[in-house]
Amino acid sequence: MKEIFLFLFVGWGVFVQAQVKESTYVKKEFLIIYAGSDYITCNKKAIEASKKLKVKLNLRQLNVNKEIGLSLSEINCESEHGFFPCYQARGKNDDGAYVSIEYSDAYIDFEKGKYLVIISSYPTGHAGNRLLFERAQKIYKDAVLKSSKVYTGCIH
Repeated sequence: MKEIFLFLFVGWGVFVQAQVKESTYVKKEFLIIYAGSDYITCNKKAIEASKKLKVKLNLRQLNVNKEIGLSLSEINCESEHGFFPCYQARGKNDDGAYVSIEYSDAYIDFEKGKYLVIISSYPTGHAGNRLLFERAQKIYKDAVLKSSKVYTGCIH
């Protein structure tokens, strides 16, 4: 089994190098309608997309965080992971259609430093993504289906 090295942010500006097996990643495909550097703009677009596409809005209680892009609240991070800030990329155990805003740095194959308005995530090639993509493209001409590996291991 192939092993790779990953640098994990553990809080207070500290990164640790961890050796992880490639099996701790899963390939997912995301329907993205917008990518930008301004969270407020992304939030407006996410709310709009939820209404226009009739897809549930689920921002996962994430907030803008200057250190890592997005994070759960300090209380949630401390209770769930033991440190703050913390962020788990969409795609780990939450396949389906819902509108969310995610931070691109958490995805290996995406351009860094962007907030993403994501409409759905499924295993690559899933029919659910394809059907929603066809609907979304009628409203959002720049909509794309993009795949990336998602880390599924522990972030403690």
